[in-house]
Amino acid sequence: MEISVKDLWSVFKKSALFMVIGAILLSLVFWCYTATAVQKVYRSSAKYILVPKSGTVGDLAAMNNSLVVGGKLIRTLGDSLMNEKTMESVLRFVEERHAQLENDEVYVLENKYTAATLLSLFTFVVPSNEEVTTVFTVQCRAYSAADAQVLLDAFGNVINERSEKLLSGVFHVETSMAPKSGVLISPSMVTNVLLGAILGAVLPYAAILLYSVLDTRIKTEDDVKNRFAYPILGQIPRL
Repeated sequence: MEISVKDLWSVFKKSALFMVIGAILLSLVFWCYTATAVQKVYRSSAKYILVPKSGTVGDLAAMNNSLVVGGKLIRTLGDSLMNEKTMESVLRFVEERHAQLENDEVYVLENKYTAATLLSLFTFVVPSNEEVTTVFTVQCRAYSAADAQVLLDAFGNVINERSEKLLSGVFHVETSMAPKSGVLISPSMVTNVLLGAILGAVLPYAAILLYSVLDTRIKTEDDVKNRFAYPILGQIPRL
């Protein structure tokens, strides 16, 4: 059976009310599910700078080839830091700092993390081979806005400890832009609600269209014309 544009429009008119109801109901379902059941993920970023141990940040411009050296060192630094031992140091730093501070409400993690979990949540932004820089960025995703900031701050404090051999006698790491409270990146409430509304509208239309295609009963004059190659001589009115 061929489906014409007229048929599609006819099905649309029949299903318009069901499409509106379906869009409203399913968007509400998606909203409730996103708000209550989906794990929220927040992200915080921090920038760090490699500073020569014998000088200051202002001396960088005077250092021969320092930016090229810094870019290469950052790539090596990323390789050496992105491992579970570093993440264990991050978690240990948070625990020790919390134990040192009385009534501490800053170094408190709202959720539980393992070293393996943190390794998948941290991103070390490594410069390209052509880029010359002494500044690098680290991003941290976490399950609360506060956790993202705490973990990234702890990461910044263990960088020099974990990379002491690599940076010894050349650079140390200073914070260029301190981490802030994490920003929600997932899930997107707007995207999920829109997806629910679209599905809620499409499903009723598709169901009614499928029913119309499978329904082979003769109901209208057009059905007779499409089924038989004979002219219609007349119609019996319904009294």
